[in-house]
Amino acid sequence: MSNIGEGDIKWGLVQDPRNAVDLESWAYGGKLPNTSILSPPETPALPLPHPPPSSTDLAPMYKTLSALLSLTSLNSTLLPIPHMHHTLLLKVALNATINPLTAIIGAGSLPNGSLIGSSPSHRLIRMLSNETSSIITAYLENLYAPNPPPSDALRLYTREALIQRTLALCRATSGNTSSMAADTKNARMTEIDHINGYLIQLAERQNIPAPHHKMLREMVKFTTEVTGLRKDTSLGTRTRLTRRKMEIDDRVRDSHSRRLMFEEAKLQKEHERETARDRSRRRQGLSVKRRQLQDSPEEDVSDPILIKAQKAGKRTERKLAPSPVDSKANEDMLAHLDELAESVRPMEDEDSSASNRSDASKIEEQAQIEGSEAEKEAIKALEDRILGGGFGKRRF
Repeated sequence: MSNIGEGDIKWGLVQDPRNAVDLESWAYGGKLPNTSILSPPETPALPLPHPPPSSTDLAPMYKTLSALLSLTSLNSTLLPIPHMHHTLLLKVALNATINPLTAIIGAGSLPNGSLIGSSPSHRLIRMLSNETSSIITAYLENLYAPNPPPSDALRLYTREALIQRTLALCRATSGNTSSMAADTKNARMTEIDHINGYLIQLAERQNIPAPHHKMLREMVKFTTEVTGLRKDTSLGTRTRLTRRKMEIDDRVRDSHSRRLMFEEAKLQKEHERETARDRSRRRQGLSVKRRQLQDSPEEDVSDPILIKAQKAGKRTERKLAPSPVDSKANEDMLAHLDELAESVRPMEDEDSSASNRSDASKIEEQAQIEGSEAEKEAIKALEDRILGGGFGKRRF
């Protein structure tokens, strides 16, 4: 797409193969005059006359013609078929020189204006124009045989006319890049077989040599292939660069992940230290509260924490305190020990005579020995009863 110069649309009506309707006479409003190829008749104006009666429905063609003729901003031009034929032939002749040269020179990177200011390019244009003129002139002579071709048509394809038209087109589109050059640069299929290849076919029909166009055709194909190889190579290079970039991104991502893991571990340790400090502070505060609880009377306690600690202490005291059964058992045990002690204690009679004291002493010593043994046995029996559960167990 280019803003340089103005394009146009040229089109024509193909003749009815059954010759039932003369479409050109209908479109132009009458029989076409025998005008020169260089001076086509003016394009019909709208509205077109209604289509003539025919066995074929001409309403779609009528609507199509009206739509095309209304495209004034696109420079739409209706040409008779002879004029249309020479317009296409001239376009092929000019493109067969400009397009392949721009495609080969610079591998499709040069615009059409690159062919103007160089002597070698002028020599190439002259050689190609000379060969094209010979091919098209022979084609027209064979087309109009046995009559000679129109002189004005032959003037379109002389060597000098083709050279001047080629240079003029290069100047008019100096900033444009031909479609064949763009296709060669991007390693796409080109139109070389439909442009230069068409002239080569015409030359073969007329038994005319066309070495320059054949060489151009092969050179364009070769340049396109080489460009494709370069494109593939550059594609491989881009692929390697893309893979390398992906590897670097993966490493950066892994490094970032490791850094995040390190930060997470650091935060976890900091959290653990903060938790330990909170626990230590809570322990210290609890110790202070306990000391306050110990130093404060029960009726002065108002702190919820101290009240809670006080209740916990009372629950512990209740658990450790002996039950009424245990208290009664302990009292029974102490009374029994007193009775046993009284039973084994020697009786002293203050009114006994002195004569009997020696015998009494012996008896007392013997009784003390026997009492000691009996006391030990009684105490052991009581301990067994206590440990065995006879007087109940202290509950903790």
